[in-house]
Amino acid sequence: MKKKVCYKESKGSKILLLAAGVFLLASSLPVSVHAGWFDVIAEKAAQSVQSIQQYTKGQLEKMKSTEIKVCFAGEKKDFANGTLSGFQQEHSKIKVNLYFDGSGKMMDDLNKSNTQGCDVVSPASTASALLYEDFDKGKVQYLFYSPTVLVTTKKKANAMKAFLSEDITLNNISKVANKRWSAIAPDSKLKGKNRGAFTDPSKSNSGLSVIMTRAYAYFDAFEPLSPDQLEDQGFQTAMQDFWKNIKHSATSTRKLTDAFSPSSARYSFIFTYENMVPELADRFGKDLFVIYPEYAVMNDHPVWIVTSDPDKKMAAQAYIDYMLSPAVQEVATKKYAFRPANPEVKISLRLSASSWFNLEVGIVDLPKDSGHLDDIIKIANGDWEK
Repeated sequence: MKKKVCYKESKGSKILLLAAGVFLLASSLPVSVHAGWFDVIAEKAAQSVQSIQQYTKGQLEKMKSTEIKVCFAGEKKDFANGTLSGFQQEHSKIKVNLYFDGSGKMMDDLNKSNTQGCDVVSPASTASALLYEDFDKGKVQYLFYSPTVLVTTKKKANAMKAFLSEDITLNNISKVANKRWSAIAPDSKLKGKNRGAFTDPSKSNSGLSVIMTRAYAYFDAFEPLSPDQLEDQGFQTAMQDFWKNIKHSATSTRKLTDAFSPSSARYSFIFTYENMVPELADRFGKDLFVIYPEYAVMNDHPVWIVTSDPDKKMAAQAYIDYMLSPAVQEVATKKYAFRPANPEVKISLRLSASSWFNLEVGIVDLPKDSGHLDDIIKIANGDWEK
């Protein structure tokens, strides 16, 4: 049965209707209402903190000095580096070596007999984790969340909306992408082309989430697409048009976001993570315009232990527990603008009080394996065969 999410907007408030019930959520209310976010992710939140303090302090003290390698998606680099010293102070016997790469590349390395020698792995989403052939959802915890969003400027957003005669969505962005501004808004002073970009979905999670949600948006669906839907000619044309008109060669969401600036004509809009938007807001000021796609992959930052060595497993779990502790989750949301996974911690005011913030994310169901993801990418790039 399709899980339909409907939106009704009014001044100062929005109503989110879910199959499970109705929640009234208003971004203008005190931050405590954002505990409602955990109604949406209740199962994941419970699963995420279930192993906290799995090992007692006494067990950890008896453990011999241990070194572990933690492999993170690049989106967590600032957070992981910024909180590592606190863990080392608490656990002097455990040395943590951090490694960062694109989610797709990291899963490729795991499939090649773990060429990087990771003891702990954390891509940016479960969608990317599915690319790992031995992925076991039952062994996963979740660190925090950050929806993928489209960002542009208010002037360009208004020009696109006027041309489309409707709000910008994943279903219509191709109609204005890669067109000259003189054709979109001839009376404006905008010059050049309306260039957009997302990252390479085979190497970077944000690109994978974009191409997946573009596919779900075409069918107005929240569940995985069927084989018949994949064969639909209108769908294939729409996906290829999206792929052709929006650049998709960047391998790092961070680098793509850094390349997006108010004074540059390189990109008119990009897809990035919500947690990167506050720094864009600092650069763009009130001119920043943020669009939350109607259909969102949950960028849930799954984390799991790869090593089978008993001491390394204990050290790895201690590190995961540390990252999910309320104090560190507070840092994740207040300093690095993630939505916390621990329900004891509220979404920070830095996010929730922002004028562009949207609590109501329509979360899609992921397929059971990576074959479905490969099909969607190949359809988009014109390389798909039944």
